[in-house]
Amino acid sequence: MNTQQKAERLVESLECPPGAGIADIRERVSQVHQKDVVLHPTSDSELRDITGLWVEMEHASHVFYRADDPEIYQAHSIFHEFGHIIADHTTCGVLDFIDSTAIGSASLGGQIQRARARGFRHNDDEDLAEEIAYALSRVVIAGTKSNVRAVFE
Repeated sequence: MNTQQKAERLVESLECPPGAGIADIRERVSQVHQKDVVLHPTSDSELRDITGLWVEMEHASHVFYRADDPEIYQAHSIFHEFGHIIADHTTCGVLDFIDSTAIGSASLGGQIQRARARGFRHNDDEDLAEEIAYALSRVVIAGTKSNVRAVFE
């Protein structure tokens, strides 16, 4: 099975209806993850080297994204982090190369269990998270009356 097929299967397992929004998808991801997933808009200066960040704690997971990015890119970054969550990816050493201001400024509590980021490094996990983000975007777009091309023109 290739990466796109894996992504499609993982997204199908969420059972999101066509046209689901970020809040609906977040709820489905939380159910599959068996922890609440909390979204945190942050400043660009807090996430300088990455566009999104997932931090898993004992009782909840936190997804940070840049509030200054265009909304469609925010959604993609959030969906990418959801991809890491539903694919059950393990740590990528993200805390070694980012400024942890975003984590430090949020009241997360507890020990970090896992952390993944959307940046500019590529590997199999990152490729799968990207494909999941694209698949989740197709779920959102499927609820529109126009075709995909029209959404972006």
